[in-house]
Amino acid sequence: MKVNQSVQYITSTDYGMQGNNIYITKEQSGSGIKNTKGEFLFEPFYNIESFHGYFILNPNLNSKKDDFIIINKNGKIIYKEKNTSKKQVFPINDEIFAIRYQKNNNSYVANNYGYSEIKNIKTGKVTERVFSSVLPEVNGLIKAYRYNEKEGAGKWGFLDENFKTAIGFIYTNKPGDLYDNRILVKSKDRKYGFIDKRGRLIIEAKFLEAKHFVNGYAMVKLHKKKYSKESKKYNYGYRVIDVNGRIIRDLEDAVPATFHSLKSINAIENEGVVRIKINQKKGFL
Repeated sequence: MKVNQSVQYITSTDYGMQGNNIYITKEQSGSGIKNTKGEFLFEPFYNIESFHGYFILNPNLNSKKDDFIIINKNGKIIYKEKNTSKKQVFPINDEIFAIRYQKNNNSYVANNYGYSEIKNIKTGKVTERVFSSVLPEVNGLIKAYRYNEKEGAGKWGFLDENFKTAIGFIYTNKPGDLYDNRILVKSKDRKYGFIDKRGRLIIEAKFLEAKHFVNGYAMVKLHKKKYSKESKKYNYGYRVIDVNGRIIRDLEDAVPATFHSLKSINAIENEGVVRIKINQKKGFL
């Protein structure tokens, strides 16, 4: 195998290819963005944060430019501004951004940023500045956290891309994202279930563990470990369900293999393949 290039520094935050054939490289002068040909798309004069498939580039002291830049996973610039010292900008999608402003002019005060507004830079449409947290849009929905006056506490909910409330801000525990028209939610008694994109409960919150749907299937845990005298094996409670909550497969004495390279992953692969572990041996169903 031919090695096209070398990287000077590898840290615990380096997870390989973060974009489509582009990645963060760390040099003595700072961080930059390279492609698989070894070419710099952005010279190593930045402090770079990988954010849900996007790259946020802040110029460092070695940079001759003061441009704050956000690029998508293809390396395309989607946001550029000369000076953002008074605010923080995070991508929601290629046109929508969450913008959080400083409370006062002292940038050295800890937690000096207030609530965020959400803005479409193409249309100029903007929300009120009321969100504590805003996450990138997934399949048309924007997950956000805001104070709910009726509940007297902060709650999670969803907006559509026109900033209308798609699912009310009623969730204490952070919901999952929309996959196969199902969103993973966690009840107050810490059980998992699924709602649809209108917020209707589709699959009862009765599972001890659950992952989001992949191609129409989800991994759930129905009960704790049980021993069967008939089979003389343990059943660990893991099941594969369809989008209607019907059990498709009982994993019996197998458990899902959900950790890989220090990351938690979904045990269900494409084409209905399930990554499992039996007696410390990993394989596929």
